[in-house]
Amino acid sequence: MSIDYIMVAVTDWAMVRNVKVVAREEWVSQHRLVVEDLCVRTVKRSRRRFKPRLRIWELRKKDTWSRFVSGVEARGAAVQEVEGT
Repeated sequence: MSIDYIMVAVTDWAMVRNVKVVAREEWVSQHRLVVEDLCVRTVKRSRRRFKPRLRIWELRKKDTWSRFVSGVEARGAAVQEVEGT
């Protein structure tokens, strides 16, 4: 008595715990009844809070605006130095 095939997706292999062939139980000739234990776990996923990548409203603050402008000017100067050499 041997098991020919049990069709389980590769992602579900970890769920298969125990596989048995029931003796003297024929479903169809040349086939045996196969019993398997599955351990199904549900994963509760927490919803991630949406955080936009561009925080334009932060530029309304004076200190944020000044840091942004100085950063852009510094990068612009660095690019001009690289292009000039």
